Amino acid sequence: MVSPSEVEWNVTNPSTATNGNTLRASRVLMAMTQEDFDREEVFHVPLEQVEQFPWRYYGKFLQASGRVRSITPHPPGGRKSNRYAGGEEITEFTISSTEYFVTFSFLHLGYSGDIATYDDVTVVGLPVGRRPFGSTLVLVGR
Repeated sequence: MVSPSEVEWNVTNPSTATNGNTLRASRVLMAMTQEDFDREEVFHVPLEQVEQFPWRYYGKFLQASGRVRSITPHPPGGRKSNRYAGGEEITEFTISSTEYFVTFSFLHLGYSGDIATYDDVTVVGLPVGRRPFGSTLVLVGR
């Protein structure tokens, strides 16, 4: 059994550029089976709270809804794909929350289907910190 709650998260540095939590999240997510996912609790927490204090939520799956503002796909075998998804394709979404005044990034590991800009989506992911520019919350999911 693999669980994000067992990972040693970097709780002293909220910057995703330097805290290493994106790699930690991607490794545990790629190792998890469907049974592992099914055992995890999904939390519904105000995203403003998570953005302000992301370290309080490391290791917990969070659900967030919003409208897709931009999509950046990364091909299989590319630098980011190799680093975070074992060479599988990944997609970065910028999403504006429909419930809170928060824009967040969602790094999806694997094929993301036919999601398009301006689609309304609900995602589940692990918070890993904030981007170093501004205070954009980052979630990683699979």
